[in-house]
Amino acid sequence: KVVLKYDENEKSVINEIKKISKPGRRVHQGKDDIRTFKNGYGTLVVSTSQGVIANDEAYTRGIGGEVICSIW
Repeated sequence: KVVLKYDENEKSVINEIKKISKPGRRVHQGKDDIRTFKNGYGTLVVSTSQGVIANDEAYTRGIGGEVICSIW
């Protein structure tokens, strides 16, 4: 179940969801390049050898992978 979050003015807290890797253009980032996105306000969804996880979790585990999309 997905529940969307809104601020006090009933505006969605998600501004943009953008596809990064595409069939003709795969984008990979190493463990050192995956630390933060949008100064910590955004999240990257990363496909790794340990599954599909968020960029902060990938950084904590010390692994990189293919960046699927960004959410901010």
